[in-house]
Amino acid sequence: MVLPRSYIYIFRGLSLKERIPFGINDHIEYTKLAEDQSCRLHRADNSNHRFLYISRIDSTSRIIEGYYEFEGVNDCQDTIQIKDGYFKVSF
Repeated sequence: MVLPRSYIYIFRGLSLKERIPFGINDHIEYTKLAEDQSCRLHRADNSNHRFLYISRIDSTSRIIEGYYEFEGVNDCQDTIQIKDGYFKVSF
């Protein structure tokens, strides 16, 4: 079973404990299960409603943690709104 996933691409330096607005070259996407493959990917469509906040970087345990929000649209014009996205990833 494939679960829905969010992908965040930041093409610059990041700051800890600071709201990071997305720039023109940054991207955030959400992929969900859908029968129509063209409708699976939702891309952030509004630069005013997308941001990333990194609350913790642990270089010893190699963990980055934080949250994000964005509004997205897919090729079928379906929209999503994520207001409390949370991540904790290892690197």
